[in-house]
Amino acid sequence: MQSSRNSGFFTCLHNRKLQILVGFLLLILALSLVSKGYSQNLNELTRYLDDILAIAKSRPMLTGITFLVFFSACCASPLPVVSLLIIAAGYLFGYTFAFLLTEVGALIGASITFLTYRKLFKEQVSDTHSIPTILQREVNDAGFLYALSARFIPGIPFFIMNLGQSMTSIRFTHFIAAAFFGTIPTFLVFINAGVHLQSVESLDNLMSANILVSLLIIALLPLCLRGLYILINKQPFSQ
Repeated sequence: MQSSRNSGFFTCLHNRKLQILVGFLLLILALSLVSKGYSQNLNELTRYLDDILAIAKSRPMLTGITFLVFFSACCASPLPVVSLLIIAAGYLFGYTFAFLLTEVGALIGASITFLTYRKLFKEQVSDTHSIPTILQREVNDAGFLYALSARFIPGIPFFIMNLGQSMTSIRFTHFIAAAFFGTIPTFLVFINAGVHLQSVESLDNLMSANILVSLLIIALLPLCLRGLYILINKQPFSQ
């Protein structure tokens, strides 16, 4: 049984669609490494945004709609620019409008990624039988909590999160709900940085140790709720 599962896994790796997927992941890694150097110093970003700020003040709706379309496309792509764009939104639009634009754009981009890659790759991944039945059942029963917990973990690229969850059996409604609530803390941190961009020197200064620890604690709460539910209902976790 184990040998057949392994053979199915390696056979699946030769599938052209999965080769494309692996290529995408390598591209994301490369782009992340390249963009890291640019994100260390935000002075260049401030200079670019100053040119756009005058347009944003004179035509806020047009600028907002343009930003929404561009941000949605970036959220649906592997380009590692989401955090910089959220900072830019805070600088250009302020707290409220920036939050609305980035959340709506993130949900649009997440939906595009989720539905596209679920259609393209889910059958190939399911054919490997490499995911234990217990994990599949847990995702079916409590997919929202697991997806929400994953969203709170800092450092995971937005595209990777959407792509990974599209490979599971989580329902689309649960995916979207987790994407909305799970991105609120991180988005607010970056929007606040954009509002006070003049005093921010690099992205490394945004995520202090206290913020990182707080996000990790928040990420554990949905898992604790699931564990408590299992304990109260005395559901064997390994049936």
